[in-house]
Amino acid sequence: GLEPGAFVIYAATTQPKIAQVRSIIDEEVQRVRDEPISPEELERAKTMTIAARAIDLQTNLAQAQEAASDELFGLGLKESQSYEARINAITLSDVQRVARKYLRPEGAALALVGPTLEQ
Repeated sequence: GLEPGAFVIYAATTQPKIAQVRSIIDEEVQRVRDEPISPEELERAKTMTIAARAIDLQTNLAQAQEAASDELFGLGLKESQSYEARINAITLSDVQRVARKYLRPEGAALALVGPTLEQ
């Protein structure tokens, strides 16, 4: 079957603020695990997700790649036709249930990319 994949959080900051930004990210992830998000936040996320996908699929190449991936993973050629309905069907409780299942601190990996410090 399909694996859940990676959930990536990206933040750009300066070297002195790395710990502060990491703390903010950790607090926000914990908040999503512990407290329901607002209905407005969920609707905004749905709208952004659907719009981003529409932009991503503007080329014939992108559409062909999606169709090929759907077939490769056994989902069928019509899988992408139900994408928007499936996103719109997500509920507040779905978000919290999935956050509790997958956003676990013990499963996190941290990668820092930046200039090297001169010795």
